[in-house]
Amino acid sequence: ALRKLGGDRAAAQDVAQEVFTLLARKAHRLGSVVLAGWLYRQTCRRAANHVRSETRRRSRETAAATMNSSTPAAPPDAQLLARELDDAMLTLPADDRDALVLRYFEGHGYRSIGEALGLGEEAARKRVQRAVKKLGTTLKRKGIAAGVVSLGTALDGFGAPPIPAEMVSRLTTTALKTSAAPVALSTLLNPALAGVLATSLISGSVFALRQPATPPHPVVTNRVSPRDARTGQRSDNLPQDPTLDQIIAEIRRIRSSPQTVLSELRLKVALAKIQVLQTPEFILRSKDILNAAERQKVYQKLLERWWEGSPDATLTFMLEKEIGPLIRGGGQNYLLGELFRRWTERDRVASEAWLLRNWNEATLAESYGEGSYRNFLSMWISGEYFSKGDIDGVFAFASRMPTMDDQARSISQIVGMVPMHSRWRYSDGSKSLWLKFYRRLETFPDEEWREQFIRSFWKTMNESNPDGISQIRGFLQPEDPFSVMLGLLAVKGFDGQADQNGSIKSHEIPVQNREDRIAAAMEAGIAAGMDRREVMSAIGRAMVDGTKEEEYFSWLETHRDEIELDDYFSKKARSTGVYGSITGRKPDAIRWGSLIADPELRRRTCRAAFRRFLAGCPGFAMEYINEGRAPSDLADDFQAIATSQP
Repeated sequence: ALRKLGGDRAAAQDVAQEVFTLLARKAHRLGSVVLAGWLYRQTCRRAANHVRSETRRRSRETAAATMNSSTPAAPPDAQLLARELDDAMLTLPADDRDALVLRYFEGHGYRSIGEALGLGEEAARKRVQRAVKKLGTTLKRKGIAAGVVSLGTALDGFGAPPIPAEMVSRLTTTALKTSAAPVALSTLLNPALAGVLATSLISGSVFALRQPATPPHPVVTNRVSPRDARTGQRSDNLPQDPTLDQIIAEIRRIRSSPQTVLSELRLKVALAKIQVLQTPEFILRSKDILNAAERQKVYQKLLERWWEGSPDATLTFMLEKEIGPLIRGGGQNYLLGELFRRWTERDRVASEAWLLRNWNEATLAESYGEGSYRNFLSMWISGEYFSKGDIDGVFAFASRMPTMDDQARSISQIVGMVPMHSRWRYSDGSKSLWLKFYRRLETFPDEEWREQFIRSFWKTMNESNPDGISQIRGFLQPEDPFSVMLGLLAVKGFDGQADQNGSIKSHEIPVQNREDRIAAAMEAGIAAGMDRREVMSAIGRAMVDGTKEEEYFSWLETHRDEIELDDYFSKKARSTGVYGSITGRKPDAIRWGSLIADPELRRRTCRAAFRRFLAGCPGFAMEYINEGRAPSDLADDFQAIATSQP
């Protein structure tokens, strides 16, 4: 208003009062607007009306007031831009105008702009850039030439100055008195709420009133009634020392109303009333009262606050009371894993002791990936040892695991078998670290895991540092080249391309020289003193990771008499189709079992796999045998199983 009215403060205050009075009347209907943009647009309109209604005498007085203002006069170019800026802004689409208001007039970052407009951070950045270009084009038509950079710099100077609290109080009070529906505005501007003054609305905070993308929250019994809304009777403020039941009721009321920034503030106020040590009691008391969305919203905040001071007690409570399923964002036990990761980075010794102490808890024993949830947590411990250069600590921790598989999975992340969490970083400076780690892998007690680790080591090394592989080979022993060749068999090709932000995105490309790699591995294995059958069996295990399924099974058929992998195929049959959502949906386990050479082991394994298939997805299993897709020597067995009583 000051800018549109040439610096006339009295007139600008009148315009601001008109805008907030209008807001008080219409607040109950502003369900899907960016409030900052709405305020800006209404201010421009009313300031323009004010200018048109003023007399020439008033214009001269305004000019005199501007000259006598304590604010230094802007340069002529800036004055011209200031006069034309708002008219040009009003020609932009609403979303573009809102983006510029939030960015340049209120100083918000791209992330908060995106949240207000329903965009991602990068999309918000592009929206602002496009809007500045459009604004520059409009100004250019009026004879004001400004590049994108210079225009952006100029816009930065138009941010709203701080507004005195007494002015805010006067504006709000007058608006509420003159409004026919004061409740709607009090919902937005209740000064007592969380100690938030109404100044935050005017002097910079953006309250996005946009409705959430999810469906409206279900109506609950303690929602504000129409009668209460008409009379203005509300229960915004909890007592000084509310009971947990009162807080639960308040949370339900807040979550039943449209979700705005102010409702988020109200929720924070309600949660702040819960003492940290009351967290477990509150959760147990409210878990059957709050719905799933309310639990997810509230419990995570409370548990994270409790965790800050008592990580052991927090995680133990979550474990014993099975809190994970109540917070479903990112998986049933996502928050437990995230808090454990943070704790490991803060205090590895304490987190390790907690994990080993609770190793046999049912929640930690649940299936997760290709192991259990406790295996997943153990990898954070191993990774923390490794990141500190403590290779002995990695293997000492592994030795404390109860089974060989648990020991192996505790270090699999470091070898690169779990790329999402891999700490793989190789450089000349870390050569001694990796050499020590590699030599310790060679002493791992289980032969199958040891071979898998070494193969995975070279696979990851070749994928992450292909140009430096010749330097890495400097610390090889005579038998190592065969391990290197096995690792190469599983290496996929990647085509790295940089996007517009400079980030490299890799796209997998087919391997073109598979036969050459197999021949090189065969040569290296024979040179290391191994017989052909032993070499071919090792190649058969290595090719699983880097070969498409049909290509792999075709290769097995060609070399079936040269390999000896019954134990390996039996293990694959037992593990395939067990974990996660793929349980029983496909007969992959039967396919692996049918590769077993020993007739009795083959029959037992495939019969067990079919029983699991039939139990998991009976329709798919019956379709499988009716269409004649079962191995011919097992078809009668499968038919008998399918028609027998369970």
